Amino acid sequence: MKIRNIIPAASLLCALSATCAADKIDDPLGLSTHSVYSNTSFVTLYDTQTLEYEAPSSESQRLSTMVGATYCARTGVTARMESEKSRIDTVVFDWCNRELFSPYGLSAYGSSSVDFSVHDDAMIGLGFIPDTSLLAGNADWSISLSDADGALIGTLDEGADAYLLEAGGSYSIEFSMEGSDTRTLDGATLEWGVQMAYASSPAVVPGAGGLALCLGFGGRRRRRRI
Repeated sequence: MKIRNIIPAASLLCALSATCAADKIDDPLGLSTHSVYSNTSFVTLYDTQTLEYEAPSSESQRLSTMVGATYCARTGVTARMESEKSRIDTVVFDWCNRELFSPYGLSAYGSSSVDFSVHDDAMIGLGFIPDTSLLAGNADWSISLSDADGALIGTLDEGADAYLLEAGGSYSIEFSMEGSDTRTLDGATLEWGVQMAYASSPAVVPGAGGLALCLGFGGRRRRRRI
Protein backbone atom coordinates (compact mmCIF):
# COMPACT_ATOMS: atom_id res chain seq x y z
CA MET A 1 0.00 0.00 0.00
CA LYS A 2 1.32 3.40 -0.91
CA ILE A 3 1.83 5.75 2.05
CA ARG A 4 2.31 9.48 1.60
CA ASN A 5 4.50 11.27 4.13
CA ILE A 6 3.17 14.68 5.14
CA ILE A 7 5.53 15.68 7.95
CA PRO A 8 8.60 13.37 8.02
CA ALA A 9 10.35 12.82 11.34
CA ALA A 10 13.28 14.98 10.30
CA SER A 11 10.99 17.93 9.56
CA LEU A 12 9.31 17.66 12.95
CA LEU A 13 12.65 17.56 14.75
CA CYS A 14 14.05 20.49 12.76
CA ALA A 15 10.93 22.53 13.51
CA LEU A 16 11.32 21.80 17.20
CA SER A 17 14.94 22.90 17.30
CA ALA A 18 14.06 26.11 15.48
CA THR A 19 11.14 26.88 17.80
CA CYS A 20 12.62 25.96 21.17
CA ALA A 21 15.49 27.53 23.05
CA ALA A 22 17.49 24.29 23.02
CA ASP A 23 17.64 21.59 20.37
CA LYS A 24 18.08 18.64 22.73
CA ILE A 25 15.55 15.90 21.99
CA ASP A 26 14.54 13.55 24.80
CA ASP A 27 13.62 9.89 24.47
CA PRO A 28 10.14 9.55 22.95
CA LEU A 29 8.49 8.06 26.03
CA GLY A 30 6.35 11.17 26.50
CA LEU A 31 2.85 9.96 25.58
CA SER A 32 0.45 8.82 28.32
CA THR A 33 -2.94 7.48 27.23
CA HIS A 34 -5.95 8.43 29.39
CA SER A 35 -8.64 6.84 27.20
CA VAL A 36 -9.32 5.48 23.72
CA TYR A 37 -12.66 5.52 21.93
CA SER A 38 -14.02 3.90 18.78
CA ASN A 39 -17.39 3.91 17.00
CA THR A 40 -18.54 2.31 13.75
CA SER A 41 -22.11 2.57 12.46
CA PHE A 42 -24.27 1.72 9.46
CA VAL A 43 -27.97 2.73 9.42
CA THR A 44 -29.27 1.20 12.71
CA LEU A 45 -26.17 -0.91 13.45
CA TYR A 46 -23.66 0.43 15.96
CA ASP A 47 -20.55 -0.79 17.69
CA THR A 48 -19.09 1.60 20.26
CA GLN A 49 -16.33 0.99 22.79
CA THR A 50 -14.46 3.16 25.27
CA LEU A 51 -11.41 2.12 27.25
CA GLU A 52 -10.40 4.35 30.17
CA TYR A 53 -7.34 4.25 32.42
CA GLU A 54 -7.55 5.38 36.03
CA ALA A 55 -3.77 5.77 35.94
CA PRO A 56 -2.69 7.00 32.48
CA SER A 57 -1.06 4.21 30.48
CA SER A 58 2.45 4.54 29.10
CA GLU A 59 2.08 1.34 27.05
CA SER A 60 0.94 0.95 23.44
CA GLN A 61 -2.87 0.85 23.30
CA ARG A 62 -5.29 -0.35 20.62
CA LEU A 63 -9.09 -0.19 20.31
CA SER A 64 -11.34 -0.87 17.30
CA THR A 65 -15.00 -1.45 16.45
CA MET A 66 -16.71 -3.22 13.55
CA VAL A 67 -20.20 -3.75 12.10
CA GLY A 68 -21.20 -6.38 9.59
CA ALA A 69 -19.63 -9.71 8.63
CA THR A 70 -18.91 -10.46 4.95
CA TYR A 71 -19.86 -6.88 4.13
CA CYS A 72 -18.35 -4.96 7.00
CA ALA A 73 -16.75 -1.72 8.14
CA ARG A 74 -14.16 -1.18 10.86
CA THR A 75 -12.35 1.74 12.43
CA GLY A 76 -9.76 1.91 15.18
CA VAL A 77 -7.02 3.83 16.93
CA THR A 78 -3.57 2.80 18.13
CA ALA A 79 -1.48 4.96 20.48
CA ARG A 80 2.07 3.72 20.47
CA MET A 81 5.61 4.58 21.47
CA GLU A 82 8.09 4.35 18.62
CA SER A 83 11.69 3.26 19.00
CA GLU A 84 14.14 5.51 20.81
CA LYS A 85 16.00 5.92 17.53
CA SER A 86 12.99 7.52 15.82
CA ARG A 87 12.31 9.85 18.80
CA ILE A 88 8.67 10.17 17.79
CA ASP A 89 5.42 8.81 19.26
CA THR A 90 2.59 7.98 16.88
CA VAL A 91 -1.20 7.77 17.03
CA VAL A 92 -2.52 5.76 14.09
CA PHE A 93 -6.16 5.81 12.94
CA ASP A 94 -7.40 3.15 10.54
CA TRP A 95 -10.49 2.66 8.38
CA CYS A 96 -11.81 -0.22 6.28
CA ASN A 97 -15.17 -0.53 4.50
CA ARG A 98 -15.72 -3.79 2.66
CA GLU A 99 -18.80 -3.01 0.55
CA LEU A 100 -21.01 -1.81 3.44
CA PHE A 101 -22.92 0.55 1.18
CA SER A 102 -26.40 1.25 -0.21
CA PRO A 103 -27.11 2.85 -3.62
CA TYR A 104 -29.58 5.13 -1.80
CA GLY A 105 -26.72 7.19 -0.38
CA LEU A 106 -26.20 5.19 2.80
CA SER A 107 -22.73 4.14 3.84
CA ALA A 108 -20.82 3.22 6.97
CA TYR A 109 -19.48 5.91 9.30
CA GLY A 110 -16.70 5.80 11.83
CA SER A 111 -15.05 7.84 14.55
CA SER A 112 -12.17 7.13 16.91
CA SER A 113 -10.17 9.21 19.35
CA VAL A 114 -7.50 9.17 22.04
CA ASP A 115 -7.24 11.36 25.15
CA PHE A 116 -3.63 11.75 26.18
CA SER A 117 -1.07 13.88 27.97
CA VAL A 118 2.58 14.58 27.22
CA HIS A 119 5.41 14.59 29.75
CA ASP A 120 7.55 17.03 27.75
CA ASP A 121 6.94 19.87 25.32
CA ALA A 122 6.11 18.39 21.95
CA MET A 123 5.35 19.28 18.38
CA ILE A 124 2.44 17.39 16.78
CA GLY A 125 1.47 17.06 13.15
CA LEU A 126 0.05 14.69 10.56
CA GLY A 127 2.95 12.42 9.69
CA PHE A 128 1.46 10.24 6.96
CA ILE A 129 -1.75 9.44 5.11
CA PRO A 130 -2.60 6.43 2.96
CA ASP A 131 -3.00 6.34 -0.79
CA THR A 132 -6.39 8.09 -0.93
CA SER A 133 -7.06 6.65 -4.41
CA LEU A 134 -8.03 3.52 -2.45
CA LEU A 135 -10.86 5.51 -0.82
CA ALA A 136 -14.19 6.28 -2.50
CA GLY A 137 -14.43 9.78 -3.89
CA ASN A 138 -17.47 10.66 -1.74
CA ALA A 139 -15.71 9.80 1.52
CA ASP A 140 -14.80 12.68 3.83
CA TRP A 141 -12.17 12.16 6.55
CA SER A 142 -10.94 14.61 9.17
CA ILE A 143 -8.58 14.67 12.15
CA SER A 144 -8.89 17.33 14.84
CA LEU A 145 -6.89 18.30 17.91
CA SER A 146 -8.57 19.75 21.01
CA ASP A 147 -7.55 20.67 24.54
CA ALA A 148 -8.67 19.13 27.83
CA ASP A 149 -11.80 21.33 27.87
CA GLY A 150 -12.86 20.20 24.39
CA ALA A 151 -11.93 23.49 22.69
CA LEU A 152 -10.65 22.99 19.15
CA ILE A 153 -6.96 23.80 18.70
CA GLY A 154 -6.84 22.95 15.01
CA THR A 155 -7.18 20.33 12.31
CA LEU A 156 -4.49 17.90 11.24
CA ASP A 157 -4.83 17.50 7.51
CA GLU A 158 -2.78 17.65 4.35
CA GLY A 159 -0.85 20.91 4.28
CA ALA A 160 -1.79 21.91 7.86
CA ASP A 161 0.78 23.38 10.22
CA ALA A 162 2.14 21.43 13.18
CA TYR A 163 1.10 22.48 16.70
CA LEU A 164 3.02 22.83 19.94
CA LEU A 165 1.86 20.89 23.01
CA GLU A 166 2.74 21.93 26.56
CA ALA A 167 4.46 19.54 28.97
CA GLY A 168 1.90 18.13 31.39
CA GLY A 169 -1.01 19.25 29.22
CA SER A 170 -3.92 16.97 28.26
CA TYR A 171 -5.28 16.79 24.73
CA SER A 172 -7.58 14.81 22.47
CA ILE A 173 -7.18 13.73 18.84
CA GLU A 174 -10.29 12.61 16.95
CA PHE A 175 -10.55 10.91 13.57
CA SER A 176 -13.85 10.94 11.67
CA MET A 177 -14.95 9.18 8.48
CA GLU A 178 -18.25 10.08 6.82
CA GLY A 179 -19.83 10.61 3.40
CA SER A 180 -22.31 9.01 1.04
CA ASP A 181 -19.77 6.34 0.03
CA THR A 182 -16.92 5.43 2.40
CA ARG A 183 -15.83 2.16 0.82
CA THR A 184 -12.16 1.23 0.47
CA LEU A 185 -10.98 -0.45 -2.73
CA ASP A 186 -10.91 -4.24 -2.38
CA GLY A 187 -11.61 -3.83 1.34
CA ALA A 188 -8.18 -2.32 1.98
CA THR A 189 -7.37 -0.98 5.45
CA LEU A 190 -6.13 2.62 5.29
CA GLU A 191 -4.03 4.30 7.99
CA TRP A 192 -3.48 7.93 9.01
CA GLY A 193 -0.58 8.68 11.37
CA VAL A 194 -0.32 11.61 13.80
CA GLN A 195 3.23 12.06 15.10
CA MET A 196 4.68 13.77 18.17
CA ALA A 197 8.32 14.79 18.66
CA TYR A 198 9.56 15.89 22.07
CA ALA A 199 11.92 18.65 23.25
CA SER A 200 13.30 19.30 26.73
CA SER A 201 13.09 23.09 26.50
CA PRO A 202 9.95 25.17 27.14
CA ALA A 203 7.62 25.90 24.25
CA VAL A 204 4.64 28.18 23.83
CA VAL A 205 1.30 26.55 23.15
CA PRO A 206 -0.98 28.31 20.65
CA GLY A 207 -4.33 29.57 21.87
CA ALA A 208 -6.92 26.84 22.21
CA GLY A 209 -9.99 28.81 21.20
CA GLY A 210 -12.49 27.72 18.60
CA LEU A 211 -15.40 25.39 18.41
CA ALA A 212 -15.93 22.77 21.08
CA LEU A 213 -15.90 19.19 19.87
CA CYS A 214 -19.06 17.35 20.89
CA LEU A 215 -18.71 13.57 20.99
CA GLY A 216 -21.91 11.55 21.19
CA PHE A 217 -23.03 8.34 19.55
CA GLY A 218 -26.10 6.17 20.13
CA GLY A 219 -26.66 2.47 19.72
CA ARG A 220 -24.95 -0.56 21.20
CA ARG A 221 -22.25 0.55 23.61
CA ARG A 222 -19.65 -1.40 25.52
CA ARG A 223 -17.60 0.41 28.16
CA ARG A 224 -14.62 -0.94 30.03
CA ARG A 225 -12.42 0.59 32.70
CA ILE A 226 -8.86 -0.45 33.43
